[in-house]
Amino acid sequence: MWTKFFGREVPFHKGLEILARRKGHAVVFDEMIRVKRGHYKSVSKLAFEYGSETSEGEITEAYVRFLEESISRQPENWLWSHNRWKHARKS
Repeated sequence: MWTKFFGREVPFHKGLEILARRKGHAVVFDEMIRVKRGHYKSVSKLAFEYGSETSEGEITEAYVRFLEESISRQPENWLWSHNRWKHARKS
């Protein structure tokens, strides 16, 4: 699925969305927050109680927005060497 990520169009895999929608599972986003060196806390957020009640692409889009917010809060924790922008959409 192609969507905007930090202002650039990039592909995201929809595998977990497909499973959540097919099985009706809850969707939980988890964020690791650095408290201090070597210490992290995990914060979980219930995104959707029933995946089967979402529309096509809704879960993936919500995840992308959640990921952007998480990275914006603590950009030093993002693995910037990961080349998210290596793929270009074919015209």
